[in-house]
Amino acid sequence: MSSICLLDFPVEIFHRIFDYLDTRTIIRSLRCVCRQLNGIVNIYNRYEIDLTLFTKVQCEFILQSICCENIISLIFSVDFKEQSDKADYLLTILNIQQFSCLRSLKLLHVNKNELDRFLPCIINFSLISLSIQLSDFFQTASLSSLSTAITQWKLRKLHIFNGHNLIKILPWPVDCNLNHLTITSCTDQEYRSILEHSPFLRTFVMEYCLIINTIPSVNSSYPQLTSLVMNYSFLSFGQLNSLLSLTPSLTLRILNLRLNHIDDNGAEYLANTLMSNTTLTTLYLWNNQIRSTGARYLADALQKNTTVTTLDLGRNQIGTAGTKYLADMLRINSTLTTLSLWDNEIKVKGAEYLATALKTNKTLTTLDMGFNQIGDNGEQYLLDTLHTHKILITLNLDNNPLIFT
Repeated sequence: MSSICLLDFPVEIFHRIFDYLDTRTIIRSLRCVCRQLNGIVNIYNRYEIDLTLFTKVQCEFILQSICCENIISLIFSVDFKEQSDKADYLLTILNIQQFSCLRSLKLLHVNKNELDRFLPCIINFSLISLSIQLSDFFQTASLSSLSTAITQWKLRKLHIFNGHNLIKILPWPVDCNLNHLTITSCTDQEYRSILEHSPFLRTFVMEYCLIINTIPSVNSSYPQLTSLVMNYSFLSFGQLNSLLSLTPSLTLRILNLRLNHIDDNGAEYLANTLMSNTTLTTLYLWNNQIRSTGARYLADALQKNTTVTTLDLGRNQIGTAGTKYLADMLRINSTLTTLSLWDNEIKVKGAEYLATALKTNKTLTTLDMGFNQIGDNGEQYLLDTLHTHKILITLNLDNNPLIFT
């Protein structure tokens, strides 16, 4: 039987392996193994280089060891003197215009002046992805150079962080080819304006969504958007409905309403939606002032809902009474796999309700009962259940002080 030598593999196989290795390993280790590997490394043309990981001297060594045309992704920061020197090295000594095959660029801790200095040097590139972390959190100067770059590059992905007034200071292109956009904050009017001028936008991620004016009830529809992430929305359910009505192609699968003060009234509104919803799988309701009444609304809905697998009710006030409603739901529900009730004043009796429900439940695999004052008796109820409930994999009982009577 003939043996196969590693070096007999096609060059394409090596390059596919290189895709999963860091630049330092490729340049300083593999290239030095033998003449054949040296040649394979020299023609590799998919380098993704993170200059924030190296000193200026190391950067110079690496960038002098690699043909600039073989670099497709670049990350660097201009936050400190050492990092700023790297930017100068790219712009002057090395001449960044040689990076003709650059497709992805990430600039960290840049201000408006540095951006204006850097972008014109690469305006003729064919970038498809650009990430910018602004150093000035409340930047107010116009970013017209960025607007020009977005249009000329025909970017597909744009990520801008720390730009709280971004849409006000960035003249949004009339015709934008983006299909993925991540920004820090956006008002309802700016959101709509972006959708109007971005016919190919498929994914929109924002940290904060701010309602400045109620969205006018006009027959506007933007079916291009298929994914929307709002980490901190502070929207009422009415405002959220108005916002979602603009994008009929969205299929709601994960709803994160943490810290939104929805209380029992909002829980009732949400429960009514869950009765008929067939797409939502994950629901985060952490810290929303939901009490036992709100827990009852949600429990009733989840007795009928067959798609929600994860429910986070951490840091609410459902109490012992609310826990009983949820325990009754667990006897019937056959879909929920993860339930977080962290810090809900459940106490011993509530733990007993849940332990009893788990004896018949066949789907729950994760239960968080931390910070619930269930004491040693409550913990024992739940631990005893584990002898018969073989489905439960994770049970968190952290910070439940013993109760002495």
